[in-house]
Amino acid sequence: MDTTGTPMTFTPDELAEELSLRQTGGMSRLDPKNRESLDPRARRRSIICAWPRDPKGKPIKATPRGKETPNGNPLWGATLLDIYRFHRIPDCFGLVTTSTGSKLAAMAKENGEVEWAKDEVEKATMEPDPELILPFDIGKVIPAVETRIRSGLLGKTALKSNYPKPTVAEGSEEIKKSIYDFENYPSPWPTVPFSYPLDNLALATPIRPENLPKKLYVHDPWGLLAADQRARHPDAPRFDDWTDKPDIIHEYKLDPSQETVDKISKGIKEKEKMAKNVKSGERPSGFLMRAEYDKEGPADPPLWIPFPPRPYVETPEAHLYLSPSHLAGSGNHSLVYYAEWELPRVLLCPPIICDTCLQEQLDELALDDDEEWEGEKGNVTAVLENPVGVMDVHFPDPKGGAHNRETYRVSSSRPRVVLKYEGPTRTVNVDLKWQTPGTGEPLCAHLQAIQDANPVPPTAKVRVTAKLSIQHDNHLAREAKNYQKFPDHFFEHWSGYNVVPPLHDPVPVAPLVPQFYGYYTPTEKSKAEYLSPILLLEDCGTPVVTKQLDMDDRQECGSLILRFHDAGWIHGSVADRNVLAQPGPLSTFPIFRNLPGHPERRSFRLIDFGRSWENENSSQRGDEETAAMMNFKLLHYT
Repeated sequence: MDTTGTPMTFTPDELAEELSLRQTGGMSRLDPKNRESLDPRARRRSIICAWPRDPKGKPIKATPRGKETPNGNPLWGATLLDIYRFHRIPDCFGLVTTSTGSKLAAMAKENGEVEWAKDEVEKATMEPDPELILPFDIGKVIPAVETRIRSGLLGKTALKSNYPKPTVAEGSEEIKKSIYDFENYPSPWPTVPFSYPLDNLALATPIRPENLPKKLYVHDPWGLLAADQRARHPDAPRFDDWTDKPDIIHEYKLDPSQETVDKISKGIKEKEKMAKNVKSGERPSGFLMRAEYDKEGPADPPLWIPFPPRPYVETPEAHLYLSPSHLAGSGNHSLVYYAEWELPRVLLCPPIICDTCLQEQLDELALDDDEEWEGEKGNVTAVLENPVGVMDVHFPDPKGGAHNRETYRVSSSRPRVVLKYEGPTRTVNVDLKWQTPGTGEPLCAHLQAIQDANPVPPTAKVRVTAKLSIQHDNHLAREAKNYQKFPDHFFEHWSGYNVVPPLHDPVPVAPLVPQFYGYYTPTEKSKAEYLSPILLLEDCGTPVVTKQLDMDDRQECGSLILRFHDAGWIHGSVADRNVLAQPGPLSTFPIFRNLPGHPERRSFRLIDFGRSWENENSSQRGDEETAAMMNFKLLHYT
């Protein structure tokens, strides 16, 4: 309670973290003096809820299936308070099992135990389904960076004399006219590569296989594509200015596996099917103009404005820039660089519908709000959003005395009463089109005025990692094939938590591996010079240092290997250097991650799959899991 004696309000996860810290030896986060744990084993994420059972209930051999994410783990809960301990045999208190609210509610209904767990069953029925969480849209960051470049606060403008079509390596095709030509850029673009930091422009958004660039022009003045391991030596030369040497361009092509070819074909067919549906009158997306209701009861339907399908975005080419000053790491078989990847702006900042054009057309239709609607009506009802629930928590007295009882209020956010409409919608067809500033295509008068006042370039730069392979080594090619075999859920972030045995505490259902942005091989056939293939991946941070991680982070790192195994894969090189960490969560605006005063949340990824293979029954699985538990000091290796 606070100083006035009123129960404090927590979100479910905040309350679970608070109680978990107190039960595992940590100190309450309510007192700012006690934010640091007194016990290194203390953790924010543990199971604090128990599911009540009928003392005379029958033994439970298996619980029904509950809610799951695509990874197939049967133990999923939307919050930490949706995961429980329960007794399979009611009077056998030493036999405790972990399960989830959705599974146990189904079990209680099957076994007639609903009355014994009425509150828990009701809570389980209100548990939300798993939700896919996307990284923060980088298309919202790019305009902010462009504003700073336009105002002269970032970047260095490239001169035409040293920008257009520099020396092209022998054997390359001449670069044809494209959006990357100097003449297509408004001042102060194009900018010199690496002339401003891309810390807030690290690409984490997935790119569909059919949208990956077909050609990649790699700018490599320093010959880094030779993958000479002398580049990783501390005394290797470093350069801060891209203009120190004349540019050299090498032409690469996308080299997809059969799995990716099939995905590209499928994606193109889906877009063609969508276009056919639109011609027949169907609209896959649109805008719902929500009316403002002031009372409950029958109501006229809101307007639904269908949109045309988004135009298909082709990416015939992209440009990649490498610098010896941006070496990210190296291994026995590879070198990794932080690279600048220049892509068509439309791929990262999708086309838009002009709001002013939409409003003008609605005004022309003269839709009168006061006109009596003669069609089917809907209904408006008052709904309480984010209700506050009360939870009584009993803490046992360590000296054996009476239990200490504390009361908490639980709400996902501030409660409020809203009027919600249910019923049909009123379709209004208008003549709209998607528009793309910066491409040179015609714009409406409203967007053209904005483009004239604040011009944007046809391309945008983001940061990725470029992994190169030493000569006569096949690890990179094998790793690229593995990335293209991985199931989609390896790259996805889902809401909620999983319990991943043999670990006992919940972990977030975060992405398992970095985003894959293509495997590229040189089109040039030169016997005199080796050019490494390139694997483009999401920049996921730096290798973890186990002794700097708390218990929650160590469990999340260990769970990466366990989840990898559960999907039928063997890693082949388990080590803490193959787990990367970066500030998170990635769904928030980049500059807001790990700000002072905010709780630190890292985002972890498993990397280095050049030795990995699919095998569900390999004896090496046990060895790898033992190594992971030892590396991250988990279970009895703590």
